Amino acid sequence: MTAQPDREKTTEQLVQELAALRRRVAELEAAGGRADELLELSGESIFVIDPITFRILHANTNAGRRLGYSRDELLRFNLSDIEMPRRGDGSMEEFAWQSVASDTIFYECLYRCADGREMPAQVSSRPGFYGGQEVLLNVVRDLTARKDAERQLAEYRHHLEELVAARTAELTAAAAEAQRLNQELEQRLAVERDMLEGLEKRVVDRTRELNTLYQVSAIAGEALPLDRAMARSLDVVLATLGCQIGAIHLREDAESPLQLVAQRGFPPQAAAGPGAASLGTEWWNQVLTRDRPLMLLDTPPALGGAVAAGPSEAAAERQACLAVPIRVQNWPAGVLSVFRAQNQEFMAEEVALLTTIADQLGTAVESDRLRRSEEHARLLEERQRLARDLHDAVSQSLYSLALFADAARAMHGHSQDERVSHYLERIEQTAHQALKEMRLLIYQLRPPALEHGGLRSALERRLEAVERRAGLEVTLMEGDAAPELPGPVEDALYRIAQESLNNVLRHSQATAVTVQLATGKGWVELVVADNGIGFDPQAAAQGGGQGLANIRYRAEQAGGSLVITSTPGQGTQVRVRVARPEVG
Repeated sequence: MTAQPDREKTTEQLVQELAALRRRVAELEAAGGRADELLELSGESIFVIDPITFRILHANTNAGRRLGYSRDELLRFNLSDIEMPRRGDGSMEEFAWQSVASDTIFYECLYRCADGREMPAQVSSRPGFYGGQEVLLNVVRDLTARKDAERQLAEYRHHLEELVAARTAELTAAAAEAQRLNQELEQRLAVERDMLEGLEKRVVDRTRELNTLYQVSAIAGEALPLDRAMARSLDVVLATLGCQIGAIHLREDAESPLQLVAQRGFPPQAAAGPGAASLGTEWWNQVLTRDRPLMLLDTPPALGGAVAAGPSEAAAERQACLAVPIRVQNWPAGVLSVFRAQNQEFMAEEVALLTTIADQLGTAVESDRLRRSEEHARLLEERQRLARDLHDAVSQSLYSLALFADAARAMHGHSQDERVSHYLERIEQTAHQALKEMRLLIYQLRPPALEHGGLRSALERRLEAVERRAGLEVTLMEGDAAPELPGPVEDALYRIAQESLNNVLRHSQATAVTVQLATGKGWVELVVADNGIGFDPQAAAQGGGQGLANIRYRAEQAGGSLVITSTPGQGTQVRVRVARPEVG
C-alpha cells in the first residue's frame, strides 16, 4: 500500500520536469531568436565563434556585406579562414589588450575579403551564450579609413620633416645672406647719411634761393618806382649770395647807353656822376653783346674804375665777379652784377639763381614800362577827350556867341530892336551854357570824387560844384541812412549819376534836378530826374549818342536794371537798380 503512491509521485514529478524542460527549451529558442534579431540590428560586423573549434556559428548581415561573403559562405569558414595572423613586417602594429572591467579582449588584425583585399580591423572578443551554448562574440570594426589616415599622416609627417630640413637649410643660408646684407646695409647707410647731410644743405640752400625769388617777385608786384624796386631787389640778392658789392644797369634800347639804376658797395664819388660813365660800362657791355652770364675769377681792382674805389679795403683786392643779362622780351636790356672776394668762387647753383633773379628783374622792368606806357596812353586819351569836349561844347558855344554878336551889331544899325533883343537873349543863353560846360570840364579834371567820403559825399560835391553853380535848383534825397555799398557798386552808380547829370547840363535845358538814393532788402536804387525839355528815348537810341549808351553799359556791367522815362516837354527820369549784398 505504501509503495504505490511513491511510484505515482515519481511519474507526476517526471511529467512536471518534462513540461518545465519543454518550457525552458521554448524560452531558449525564443531567446535565440531575439539574439539573432539583436545581431541583425547592430551596425557592427558580429561573428559568433565556437571557442573550441573556432568555427563560425553565426554572422550578421553587416559582416557578410563588409567582407563580400554570403552568410552561408561564412558559416562554412573557421575563424582562421578569414582572420589573418598579425604580420611581423611592421605593416600591422602588435596591438592587443584585455579590459579590466570585463573578459573582453581587444586586438587588431587583417581580414581577408572575398575580392582578395585585406581589410585592417579591430576585434573585440568576449565569451557569451548563443543558442544555449557558450560562444565567443567577436565584434569586428573596419579600420581601413583610420589606417589610410594614419598612413597619410605618416607620409605628411615625413614630407613635413623633409620640408623642415629644407627650410632649415634655407634659413641657415638666409641668415648668412642677411648677415652679409646687414654689413652691406651699414655701409650704404653710412653713404646715405653723407648724402642726407648733403641734401639737407641743398634743401637749405634751395629754400634760401626760393625765398629770394619770392622776395624779388613780391617787390616787383608792389608797383614801386623802378629805381626803388631795383635797389630793394639788389639788397635781397647781395644778402642771399653773401656779397657786399653789386650793381644793376639798364638801357632803353639797343642804341642807348647803359644807365646805373641801383648799386651797393660803390664809393660815393664813383656813383655820383651822371649816367653810367662814372662806373665804366665797357665790361658790362660785353655781357650784353654775348647775352649770357659772364664770370671772372681774377678781376683786377681797377675794373671799370668801379671796384677799385670801393669803401672797404676788400674792394681794393682782386675780386671774383659774376654778371648776368637782364632780358626784357628775350632782349638784353640790362646787367645784374655782383662781386665777392677772389677766394669765394661762384658755384653753378649761384649762377643759375642769379640768372633766374635777372629774369624776374626783367619781368619787373617790362611791367614798369608797360605801366608807364599805359599811363601815357590814358593821359593821351584823357587829353583827346577833353579836347573833343572843348571843341564840341565850349568852342561851339563861343562860335555861336560870335555869330549872335555879329548879327545883333548888323541889326542895330537898321533900327530892328526886336531882332537885336532876340540875339542878345540868345547870346546870354549860349554864354550860360558855355559856362556850364566849362564848369563841368574843370570838375572832371579834379581827383576822383569817390576817394573821400563815399557815394553820398561825392554826389553832394558834384551837385555843389557844377549843377548849383550853373544855376540849377538841386535836391539830393536819400533814405534814413546812407547805404553802405561795396566799392564796385559805388563806382558804377557814381559814374551813372555823373553821365546822367552831364546830359542834364548839355541837353535838357532844365532849371531843376533831383538825385535820389533808395535802398531795400538786397538792392540799391539811383534816380536822376530833371524838369527839362525831355526827348524820345527810342529815337535817341537809334541816333547813336554815347551818353545813354554809356549809362546802359555801366548798369549792365554792375548787374543792374535801367529804366529811362522821358517825354518831349515833360522832363527825363533815369532809374537804375543794382543788387547789393546785405552788410553785417
